Amino acid sequence: MKQINGIRDFHIFNEKLKNDQLENFFDDQSGIYRVYGYANDHLSEYYAKINFRDKKMLTVLSSGDHYLEPIRQGMSKSNISTFDINRLTIYCTYMKILALLTNHRRDFLWGGLQTTPEPLIVSQDNFRSMGYHLPKEIKAFWTLFYENNLDSVNPEHYLEYSHVLPEMIPYLANDDNYYDLAEYFYSDIPKIPFYNQNILNLPLTFTPGAFDILSISNIFDYVPVTEEGFIKLISILSDHGLLICKSGENDKALNFKALADQHLNGIRETTIGTKKLLQYQKRS
Repeated sequence: MKQINGIRDFHIFNEKLKNDQLENFFDDQSGIYRVYGYANDHLSEYYAKINFRDKKMLTVLSSGDHYLEPIRQGMSKSNISTFDINRLTIYCTYMKILALLTNHRRDFLWGGLQTTPEPLIVSQDNFRSMGYHLPKEIKAFWTLFYENNLDSVNPEHYLEYSHVLPEMIPYLANDDNYYDLAEYFYSDIPKIPFYNQNILNLPLTFTPGAFDILSISNIFDYVPVTEEGFIKLISILSDHGLLICKSGENDKALNFKALADQHLNGIRETTIGTKKLLQYQKRS
């Protein structure tokens, strides 16, 4: 997490929050933008029939759920790395982990179990008692958040809430799943490997074959990719490695899907609404 600085990022966040500018996702280079409160990828299907044990994975961080659910399904915390152009995602993911450790599932408001978002899901008292477990830069960000009384701000100003059913996110589907995931963090809140990068720059960071699983959600609905860029991206997958993604119907998405169909073996496709949840396997 060398690319984050809790004090700097809090002041960027606070200034944008005051000026109602957190919506400007691609309009500036601040790296601090509004965050999805939870995944809308229907993770029960997105991650269906995948064996996470003894695998190495790189996933877009987004709401944090793309990171958390594989851990519940058996992936080692030390084998999963994350990336996102939005640095606020790493701060919010750690807050979500604190919530797992301090809240009952029925109170886990970030999971869409309530129709009206409440103030931040971890109380200031719980942060005071548990925050020392957090990495230094994460703790610095949230310490300033509470010192500036931002827990009184409606979280809809910085979190994107959409209508999501709990069964779409397996660790929220029932108490057993929820507490199984929480148990993974009782003894240790890890330093999550986080790379504040554009997806097309990942091959510059990682060696060929570094990961068995690459999870990218619907990034290529928004980011254009050339054939050369796509080939470089999948080079970080091991032989027979998996690419997991979601694809829409705009021109960028259709271009990406055509490249994936051309260069990878499609092994699973599920259509939900206007989106396709896709799993591809790299050819040896």
